[in-house]
Amino acid sequence: MISFIVIPRILQPERTLNVGSQVDDSVYQYTKHIEDKEKIVEYEKWFDGIEFSNDIEEPTGYAEIVVDLVNHKEGTMVHPISIWIDGEDITVINNIGFKSTEFETPEGKLTKTQLDKLRKIIK
Repeated sequence: MISFIVIPRILQPERTLNVGSQVDDSVYQYTKHIEDKEKIVEYEKWFDGIEFSNDIEEPTGYAEIVVDLVNHKEGTMVHPISIWIDGEDITVINNIGFKSTEFETPEGKLTKTQLDKLRKIIK
């Protein structure tokens, strides 16, 4: 008689929205991993509403909020952002934590309303 042991495969969500902050020059601490499909779709729509350009002054210090969307099946990360908040001046770049020196990194400004909407999505 042949018997088989069935080992359950760990089910990983297809996509995860990762949220955290920058804690050092190249260190990011992710404190939340959102699997809710509706929140992920909300984030994608929110991201599409950002008006990126390349004529914004580079922010200083560490990003207070970093967010990326990981597609586990494809092994890709999309829609990465880093946000610096200085009072009413809210800077966003389309990267995690820094502007790339190798390629153009889109950047822009967010309104307080846009920031509040993001906070609602990632809470």
